[in-house]
Amino acid sequence: MGFSSPSRRGHQRFSCSISVLVYKSMLRPRLGEGRILDLGMGGARISSPVILQVRENYQLKFTHCDRKLSFDFQVVWKKEGNSGGVNFYGLVFLLSSRKEEALKALIDSLRTIEKAPGSGLDLKNYWNP
Repeated sequence: MGFSSPSRRGHQRFSCSISVLVYKSMLRPRLGEGRILDLGMGGARISSPVILQVRENYQLKFTHCDRKLSFDFQVVWKKEGNSGGVNFYGLVFLLSSRKEEALKALIDSLRTIEKAPGSGLDLKNYWNP
């Protein structure tokens, strides 16, 4: 029997598959493309062939539900992929209050999609547990 340590995350994550563009910063050209695999208020997990460095800051840009979004983040972990040159990264978001509201709206759209009977998600009380 395996032992699983408790998650250090303070926020629930929602599975998704959102194409993104990855930038070093707003003032530099894009580094490449990637895909958000799961997302929560604290951060996300992405896959990308782009080489990102742990503890470095970057930016994601993408469109979701006809809204153009961008979020600054810092890479907190990296796992090199086995094939195809795709790496996996754990991100923590660096949010202003305006960006926090945009992220909440994005999460609301994702959790509505993920909500299924018997899933245990309480849509009404998600933001005020």
